[in-house]
Amino acid sequence: MRPNNRGQIVIASTVRSNRRPLRRITMATAALIVLPGLAVNLVRGEELAAAKAFEPRAMLESGVAVGEIVPQFYSRVVTGPLMNRSTCFVCRYGERPVVMVLMRKIGPELRPLMKNIDRLVERHRAGGLRSFGVHVSDQSFPAISSVQTFAFNTHIALPLTVGTDAIGAESCQNLNPEAAVTIVFYARRKVVERFALRGDELDVAHFTPVIESLKTFATRHAGGKFAAEEESSEAESTSLSPK
Repeated sequence: MRPNNRGQIVIASTVRSNRRPLRRITMATAALIVLPGLAVNLVRGEELAAAKAFEPRAMLESGVAVGEIVPQFYSRVVTGPLMNRSTCFVCRYGERPVVMVLMRKIGPELRPLMKNIDRLVERHRAGGLRSFGVHVSDQSFPAISSVQTFAFNTHIALPLTVGTDAIGAESCQNLNPEAAVTIVFYARRKVVERFALRGDELDVAHFTPVIESLKTFATRHAGGKFAAEEESSEAESTSLSPK
């Protein structure tokens, strides 16, 4: 292969030659000579790969379906007044509006989510809004230690518990194995809304829609007879308190 007078490349057809001219063809030259179509296809392939990389992933489906009854279950309480007891918070809160956070992963990355849930629940507590969190794990002792550390570092009021993987079963809370955190809003024991986040989605950008939806949920469901019950309870407490 050699350039002619016009600058074009010519491949020699001599059979017997010790110089082996074909070995002098570089990869770039070969692509320009015989593979122009492939070069275009490679560019298009790279564009498609880049577009796919930025394509948003489908939202996870995790938790009991909207409109369905939340099954009762027990978990071991790690923080709060009921610490070290096996408690069913679904039973305890009854028909009140509730935020239930089911976590397969617990750590400092959850702090913004849990702190904001805690603030909103405290703000609407008089209207009956309640919350609790469950670290779902079959390794009970490491799980308890992780929850204690998280509670100490975040200073949140909502009770945190530990439960086995049986809680995530389809017959119970129906947790998606890919979901690191599942957040369920329910009222009168029926699921109103649910969210599921993967391990790499535990950030403010993904927490924000959850918190915004919780504001709407609290406004719609916290109040009415629950508010009246809270006022009655506070009145009784005041009347019984010493002067």
